[in-house]
This record gives sequence, C-alpha cells and structure tokens, in this order.
Amino acid sequence: MATTFTRGQLVRWHTQGNGSRVNHVGVVVLQVPAGVPLGPLMDSLQKRYNTRAIVGRGPRSETSYLVARTGGRGLAKLHWPHTAAIRPYEDPCNATDETPPLVG
Repeated sequence: MATTFTRGQLVRWHTQGNGSRVNHVGVVVLQVPAGVPLGPLMDSLQKRYNTRAIVGRGPRSETSYLVARTGGRGLAKLHWPHTAAIRPYEDPCNATDETPPLVG
C-alpha cells in the first residue's frame, strides 16, 4: 500500500545527477490525482511558486504530490517528485529513541 501525504506535511526525497545525490525537504502543497495533468494548474501555481524545477507536466499513472522547497531567495521552488521517492520527514532533533541527552 502506498503512503499518502497531507497538505502541509513535511516530506523528504532525493535527486541524483552527474554522480551526486542531493537531499531535499519540503512541504506538500497539493495532491494530484492519477491521470490529471499539471498543465491547467500551472498558471495559478506560477503566481505563488517558482515552477522551473517541474519538467514533465503530463498526467501520471499514480496519485502524486507537489512539494514546495524553500531555502533561497524569492518564491519557494515547486517540485513534483515521484511518489515512490517521497518519505515523511522526521526531524533528527526530535528523536524518540531511549538515548539519554548529553549533559556537559
């Protein structure tokens, strides 16, 4: 069963190219149902997000998610990672293991 994400949820994924791997963290902005192309949505999205990172705009065969990634100047970058690559983001500072905190 595929993982589903909700609007506003922090997620992580990675991209690869030219021998390097880049990790990303972003916020789910929109759930795109299977078979729905992004083309008709792009005009309204371009007013709020930098959409240059989205390459294909045709429909996908599975439910997918648009994710906004901040960390630079200007508008947040909008990404459309494949659903299989997205994982829930877990803040390493909020670890829930039984390791006692360091006391110095």
